[in-house]
Amino acid sequence: MPLDLGGQVQEAAAQGELGAVVAPPLARRTRTGLRCLAQKTFVDFPKGSAARRQREAVFAAAGLTTDVAFEGCCHVD
Repeated sequence: MPLDLGGQVQEAAAQGELGAVVAPPLARRTRTGLRCLAQKTFVDFPKGSAARRQREAVFAAAGLTTDVAFEGCCHVD
């Protein structure tokens, strides 16, 4: 499936599942949908980072938007 990443259309080289770190009650589930996750507030990678663009593209492809309350750092010291 082509992904629109900021004006650049790219073909996916692979497909897989996305992981999310969540609190209860979602943490008790083995699976959940994007619509459920989109209702939550995110702690995310910085805007423009590869991981953030990938996550945003997945939600946008599903017609969903998300609220990001905090942007983490890309590196660990």
